[in-house]
Amino acid sequence: GVTAHMLMKVKQHGGVTFGFLNPYVPKEQVWTELTLSRDGRTFERTHHRFLANGAGSAWDSHQAWAQAEWVEVGDEWWIPYWAANSGPNTPMGAGTVRGIIGSESLVCSRIAAFSP
Repeated sequence: GVTAHMLMKVKQHGGVTFGFLNPYVPKEQVWTELTLSRDGRTFERTHHRFLANGAGSAWDSHQAWAQAEWVEVGDEWWIPYWAANSGPNTPMGAGTVRGIIGSESLVCSRIAAFSP
């Protein structure tokens, strides 16, 4: 399918702007990629899924939307996300799970290279 970009939420921390980009394939899947910027205007896209979708019919199999917020726990950031087991912009059928919140962690040492 065709990939489009739906939205990007951002948060600044330590001189770096973190963007949580949500590309999607219409009516199939939404995922989250991490983007980074030093000036808040030009972002580097990693082209890797930061928040991958679950397998099969898992509760997060078709939509996984990371929030631009986190809680620092030791050397990790715990990032909440919203998920669903139905494709984006599709009718909700029997067995559809939407609005479930999960958590993904990011080890802070992985992003040290992006600090100014």
